[in-house]
Amino acid sequence: AEGGDAAVVSVSLYRHANGRSKNTGIVVLSSPEIALQAIREVTGTEMKLAPSDSRYTRDPEPPSKKITILPRKREIGVLLSHFPPGTVDDIAALRLSRKHNE
Repeated sequence: AEGGDAAVVSVSLYRHANGRSKNTGIVVLSSPEIALQAIREVTGTEMKLAPSDSRYTRDPEPPSKKITILPRKREIGVLLSHFPPGTVDDIAALRLSRKHNE
């Protein structure tokens, strides 16, 4: 999100025992407004491996992956409560994550 790292409170990445990414993590942002902006900016973004990544191969070039934001059920209600009804319907419609819902 715009505003850089000052908006990020913490980041947790999940890894397998061998250190490889599980392609999931948690980002805690400093305000509901920044969280909403980040969700909107990142959802659907295409990512590709960097050439410096050990999994990168030029032949064939690795496919891109879309980033999908999956808000946790226990936090989505709190996030949505900060905004007037009807202004965050796009966020309310996101598929809610079942994983890591404690």
